[in-house]
Amino acid sequence: MVALGVLALVAVGFGTAMGQGLDLLGSSNRRQTATQLASQWQEEARSVPYAALSLRSDTTYETDSTSPDAAVVTAGDVHTYDASAGSESGAETIIEDLTDGLVHHEHETINGTDFGIYRYITWVASGAEPEAYKRSTVVVSWSGTSATGNPNRVTLSTIVGPTGISFETAGGSTTTTTTPSTTTTTTPSTTTTTSACPSDSAGPVGSVTILAGTGANTGYTNSSTVALSLTASDTCTPVTMQFSNDAGATWSAAVAFNTAYTWTLTAGEGDRTVRVRFLDGVGNATTASASTRVDSTKPTTPGSFTATVKTGPKRVQLTWTASTDNDVLVGYRIYRALGQASFQNQATGVSAPCGSSPCTWTDSGVQNNKTYSYYVVAYDAAGNESSATATITKTI
Repeated sequence: MVALGVLALVAVGFGTAMGQGLDLLGSSNRRQTATQLASQWQEEARSVPYAALSLRSDTTYETDSTSPDAAVVTAGDVHTYDASAGSESGAETIIEDLTDGLVHHEHETINGTDFGIYRYITWVASGAEPEAYKRSTVVVSWSGTSATGNPNRVTLSTIVGPTGISFETAGGSTTTTTTPSTTTTTTPSTTTTTSACPSDSAGPVGSVTILAGTGANTGYTNSSTVALSLTASDTCTPVTMQFSNDAGATWSAAVAFNTAYTWTLTAGEGDRTVRVRFLDGVGNATTASASTRVDSTKPTTPGSFTATVKTGPKRVQLTWTASTDNDVLVGYRIYRALGQASFQNQATGVSAPCGSSPCTWTDSGVQNNKTYSYYVVAYDAAGNESSATATITKTI
């Protein structure tokens, strides 16, 4: 796996680059196309060093109530975005620190359909730290409404830590490399004074969410050890919590309530559920649960990898046969190195299934008398990445 941050931030011209790989999607439906667009914009986040991940400081937001920007609230110079689709924490502060940050909004016309692509980079709190991580949320919308009467949208949400990215999604798919390292907090979130609570007969109000695993879509993880995001409130303190993997037949020892906790699910692959029991200061209890799918099996390596130099204009065309996966194959990452430089992830990538057989990706940014090296990996919904193809080197 290539380390996060090896690519310089490239915002200008990304819309043009995204056109690669979409040319053959004429037979795909709009939701599939929207999901691919969102995945490509999230792949761009993989190219950005953590410290630089932000929106442009001159970003403006639409006021149309039908726009995804309707979720943006402005208070003075501070903008917040309610990323409730794909977020556990609701409204989060938008980061607009750098003038060379990422583009917020663009339009792409694919097969006659106009897709509006919106990006939000926000701070994510953990315990007492309001800026523990960053989140990249991409919303792709198109005209009309779904069968449920809601706007036609695909939303992908990505939690980013200083050492890597943990991807989540709502209505689409995406991916990356590592989960945030912070898993517990040291200060209980409840602060009211302990009392006998003689008239209290109600348990705490609480919830639990399983954060997407390493490189995984929401609802997937490639490890049985997961990070939990929890909420709980009760006037009768202290609030404690217990955990169960068997629908409450057995419970772990009680621990002080924390907003983040690491828990190990039942071993093996497949659907897994954790149940949490919240208890207040006099033992009143309520329960909440969350589920995920464990998949630790890697996709197969892309086969028959070739690289061919084309002319008129000069370009390098990569081809490979499709990988297979035991669950859901999301797509392919293309890595390129110029000369002796480090390999860099090409943000556009290729989504699965490929629009052609064999799969194809074209590098149109090559220069004469330069040497380029390439390899390809496949990745799945649980964040598993295949072994890399052989590296192929071409001199233009």
